[in-house]
Amino acid sequence: LELIPGIGKTYMKIMLEEREKKAFESYADLQERVGFKEPIKHISERIMDEITGESRMNLFVKK
Repeated sequence: LELIPGIGKTYMKIMLEEREKKAFESYADLQERVGFKEPIKHISERIMDEITGESRMNLFVKK
């Protein structure tokens, strides 16, 4: 999770705690329960970094 831009240790901890209570149903649910703004934007940014080869570790794109 920390590889996604904008997610640090604090957001990661909150996300894991909230996910234990109940699985996230949507990006809106994630944003509402965790307070992480614009999750689609941050995930898209990570995917673009992987596609363009700007990241050494991939979460979404196969090498």
